[in-house]
Amino acid sequence: MTRIKRISFFVMIFLLISVGMVYAESVGKETLQGLKGVNVWVGTIGSDVEKDGFSINPIQTDIELKLRMVGIKVLTKEELIKEPGMPILFVSIGGIKNIVGVWAFFINVKLLQQVYLLRDINLLYPAPTWTSGGFMGFRFGSEKNSIRDIVKDQVDEFINDYLAVNPKE
Repeated sequence: MTRIKRISFFVMIFLLISVGMVYAESVGKETLQGLKGVNVWVGTIGSDVEKDGFSINPIQTDIELKLRMVGIKVLTKEELIKEPGMPILFVSIGGIKNIVGVWAFFINVKLLQQVYLLRDINLLYPAPTWTSGGFMGFRFGSEKNSIRDIVKDQVDEFINDYLAVNPKE
């Protein structure tokens, strides 16, 4: 094994031991007040993610089910267009895989809403008004399902913040 490969191997092992890290806390809780529901979009960044058989469909289903179970309406595309602010819960998952099958990945959950710019109220623009702390980590290819669990944890942050400012009566 060449010196560079050995160093790379030990760096990856060190990073695997650290498993992952949350890099901030959720931001923008107050912007969730009064929301009637959200539309859910899940997207992947990086062709490696999809090439390795990772599917967003089960994650989309997990998220929508979690939201419905706590009483947060999941908006259809038709309902989204009519809803003030057009709230979209956007989950982005990205990653790359190295030659030994270790994934470096990130997960971010954010709520996008249509907002007006103060300098020109005629400009309506989609912007993140709430964001999870996010997650960056490393996994072996066989541990891809743990990514679903991490997404669920990130969505739980959204649910907790939503319920904190929209208490059930």
